[in-house]
Amino acid sequence: MKTIIRNFLKMLGWKLVKIKVRGPRTHPFSKPTLQDFKCISESSGVLHLGAHRGTEAGVYDWFNKKVLWVEALPNIFNELQYNIQKHYNQKAICALLGDEDRKKINFYLSNKDSSCSSVFDFSPKVKNKELWQDIDIKMNKVLKMKMRTLDSIFIENNISASDYNHWIIDLQGAELICLKGATQSIKSCKSISVEISQKEFYSGGAKWSEIKEFLNSKNFQLFEEPKEDHTEVLFIKEN
Repeated sequence: MKTIIRNFLKMLGWKLVKIKVRGPRTHPFSKPTLQDFKCISESSGVLHLGAHRGTEAGVYDWFNKKVLWVEALPNIFNELQYNIQKHYNQKAICALLGDEDRKKINFYLSNKDSSCSSVFDFSPKVKNKELWQDIDIKMNKVLKMKMRTLDSIFIENNISASDYNHWIIDLQGAELICLKGATQSIKSCKSISVEISQKEFYSGGAKWSEIKEFLNSKNFQLFEEPKEDHTEVLFIKEN
């Protein structure tokens, strides 16, 4: 019924929007710095990996940037497409990103609107409430999904990586394996905002030291050291 109503409203040029009330400890997207805004402003376009529902679409539209979103979960992806349709030059691809192409793996589906879903399960410290003590977070289900590399996605969809040279990577512990599957695409990238963890929130998830070492090897330099255990950091490629 919701789909029928949504499609009918779309024909009339209207949109059905679910109102969500934010809690006092949440925000609609990560808090960007002035340097983040500068990187977006000077970019050819934005590649947002781990799109979820595309909360930041309006920000990118304000900068008049083309955007490519990638989201793994099909049901969330449908919502993403619906949410970005009013914004010019934004498109989305449904894919689970990693370092091997078409390998079938476990994908752990979390509660909290699937926002913490990952190819990695939560660590014992999260399950035992040693980390994220104030959040009732858990994995509810395990799906079997096929992994895709970013390099393959660009080739198969005839997309030029140079059209999206500012990257935002928010993959809940899978950031490093995503980067390892993008060794060709990253050559065109100029700046990367990536989520990192200095503690083990996901079992087997990317370590901060490993992400930093990998990006340094690709000639990216850290803009500012992280101040929190689980946060976003910015890397800028040296000329």
